[in-house]
Amino acid sequence: MAKLKFNTRDEFLAIDLDYVAAFQADGSYTKAVYITQREYMLNATLSQVEEALVPFRDAGYKFLRLGRKIIINHKFLSRILVTQQVLILSNGGSQDLRIRIPKQVLRQYKEAVSQSGLQM
Repeated sequence: MAKLKFNTRDEFLAIDLDYVAAFQADGSYTKAVYITQREYMLNATLSQVEEALVPFRDAGYKFLRLGRKIIINHKFLSRILVTQQVLILSNGGSQDLRIRIPKQVLRQYKEAVSQSGLQM
């Protein structure tokens, strides 16, 4: 169980990467969204979060940045609906998370998944 830790003057937050479906940019902050749709606001930019995730790649975590505003956890990928501009992340059970993403970004991601054989 890997945790991404954020410490501010008034708060300590440990984000469990096993349950994070996505990180979404929100101005100078980033929202961590669990597959259960629970959300935590982080006092970090999306670029800072992306950098903090680098050490976890060797442990098998596949977080991928899609465009300027989102990083997804590839293990939760369920469907890519290009024409509807929707990416569906799922835990295989009752938890689905629908995320709106620009068509061009989804098209590129779909091609990468199809051609490179990114494992889910």
